[in-house]
This record gives sequence, structure tokens and C-alpha cells, in this order.
Amino acid sequence: MDTNHNPIDANHLAWDEQSISRSLQGDHVFSTIRYAGESVRILSVPIYHRSRIQYVIQFARSLSPVYLEVQRVTRGLLTLIPLALLIVGIGALLLTERALRPVRDIVHATEGIEASDLTGRLSERGSDEFSDLASTINNMLGRLDTAFRLLQEASDQQRRFTADASHELRTPLTIIKANTSLALSCERTPDEYKRTIDAVDRAADRMGKIVQDLLYIARSDAGQIFVSPEPVNARSVILQAIEAISDFKGHSVSQRVAPNLWVAGDEDSLVRLFTNLLQNANKYTPAAGSIIVTASRKNGMITIVVADTGIGIAKEHIEHLGERFFRVDDGRAREEGGTGLGLAICRTIVESHCGSISIESTVGVGTKVTVELPSTEHRCVNNCAADPSIGKVRTIG
Repeated sequence: MDTNHNPIDANHLAWDEQSISRSLQGDHVFSTIRYAGESVRILSVPIYHRSRIQYVIQFARSLSPVYLEVQRVTRGLLTLIPLALLIVGIGALLLTERALRPVRDIVHATEGIEASDLTGRLSERGSDEFSDLASTINNMLGRLDTAFRLLQEASDQQRRFTADASHELRTPLTIIKANTSLALSCERTPDEYKRTIDAVDRAADRMGKIVQDLLYIARSDAGQIFVSPEPVNARSVILQAIEAISDFKGHSVSQRVAPNLWVAGDEDSLVRLFTNLLQNANKYTPAAGSIIVTASRKNGMITIVVADTGIGIAKEHIEHLGERFFRVDDGRAREEGGTGLGLAICRTIVESHCGSISIESTVGVGTKVTVELPSTEHRCVNNCAADPSIGKVRTIG
């Protein structure tokens, strides 16, 4: 039995009888026994002579040094594990803090955004998922901001529209009430009754026109204006619009529209469109002035221009033309300037025909209104008002 490096007393050799029996069967056997109060590891090796097992040699080694080393390692681990856990905990806390900082930034930023002000945006740093989340939230805020602004503008426009409509309707109603009350206050002559009835009739006509215009605009806002494009002769439309105006106040009115220009649209609406434009030109063109209507074809569109030598419009007012109840001051007072719905009606008609309208004017020189409408070769899909660039009044120059 090998006793090298063995702390067991050499005079008392450790051996394992059971391992010897197994080793005599030809196996190398490892076993552990208790000897002299210690654990001893024994290797039993058979020795062959002439192909037969003659001896069994056992090598013994105390396990005490191994156990001592294991104990030292265990004590070291028990000492280091709490320190390692502390370090890992601190590291995890720092990493979590760093990982969750963008989330807290997003939370704080979103808490500062109020419904009354959606202009705030989140910081987009890096190219990770939090940056993508911030970008998505910013895009959503942008869409909400746009939607709220449009809603606010629509609400403001509705309030102005209601106030202006009430004011416009109150004027003829006041005239009717004043004249009827005056007529009923005492006996009147037939001529006085006739003048009263004439005044009431004019006020009723004015109120009826306002109501019709308001109903048309309301139908347009509700998306109930539908145009089935049909071939309409542009020259015929212009001639009907000219004939609809009973008095041109001595103006020179001419049209230069070829008979072979065909517009895709609704004839009654187009006649109303150019009647309104000619009425405006007629109202604000001094005596001996001129009104010229011309038309041409380009890129599948029919361009019709109504030009006058009237008093003109200041540039700062042009961008507001087409707004409901808008009037230019001074030369365009309520008594002279109508209801302020004419160009709004024109814009609505142009929108429903997928066209465009632009105005160029110089004070003291005149005004030129250009309307572009699709020809029969360039028909459009109805309800083009979904495109915000279509039908808007544009300033030129």
C-alpha cells in the first residue's frame, strides 16, 4: 500500500478488505474508509502474473488535506458571496436607473403636456426602442395638435358664422318690423302703403337671398353638394350670367369665349358662380368702366378670367376674400357690398368642380378673377374639397 504524502501513521496501514475482494475480480476499485478518525481514499489495483491475478495492491491517501482545502474555498465563497451580491445589486440598480431614465423622462414630459397646449414634444435621444416610442408619441401629439387646432378653428368659424348670420338676418327683419309698425300706427295714404310694401318686399328679398346662401353653404359643409360632371358650354354659361344681371350701370361688358370650350360640371351652379363674379365686378366698377370675360384651354383645364377696371382691392384684404360675411371696408359697405357670401358661394362651387380660383387686384386699377375648371377631357372625381389646395382663393402678385 502506497503511503507517500499520507499523514496516517505508517505503522498502522489502512486497507479495505471489501475492495480487495472486488479487485480480485479484475476491477480497479476506488473506495473511502474511516481510519484513525480520518477519511482515507483507497485505490485497489489487481496484479496479474501469467494472466492470472496473483496480488492486489492498495494505495491509500488521506482526504483531510482535500477537506481542508474545500473548507477554505467554502469560507472564501461565503465571505465573497455577500460582497458579490452587493456589487451585483449596485450594478443592477445603476443599470436599471440608466435603462428606466428615458421612461421617467417620457412620463415627466407627458405630464407637462396639457389639452390646452399640445405643442410640447418629447426628447428623442439615441436609436433604441425608447427613442422610437418618443417619436411615436410626438407624431401622435402632432396629429392631435392639428386635429384640435382644426376643431378650434371650425368652432371659431361656426361662432363667427352664427353671429354674422344673425346680424345679417336682423337687418332686413328690422326693416320689415319698422315699416309694418309705422304703417299700422295710423292711417296712411295708398302711396305711403305702397312705399311701405316696397320696402318690406326688398327686405324680404334680401332676407330670402341670405337664407338661400346660408342653406347652400350649410349643405356644402355637410358634404351634400354633389356634382355629376356633364358637358357644359363655357360660352353659354357666360352669356347666361351676363343676362342674369339687369343693369350694368353703363359699363362696357364683353366676352371673348370661343364656342368650342366645354367644361365638365353642373350648368346651374356654374351660371351662379359667374353671375356672382360679374355682380361683384359690376358693383365696384365706376361708370364708363369695362368688364371683360375671356376663356382659354390649357392642360385639360378651362381658364375663365373676369377682369374689370373697378376700384380694386387692397392686397391685405385679398387673402380674406372667400371668407363668409367678409367685406372690404370703405367702398364696399353693407348697403353696397351685399351679404359677404358671394365669394364664399363661388369658392364652394369651384371646390365641388375640382377647380381653383385666384384673385389679382390693384387699388385704382381693377381686379382680375381667374377660375380654372376641368374640361370634359379632364373630368375629376366629385367631392374634391377633401384636397385643401383645391378651390381656395389665392393671391397673385
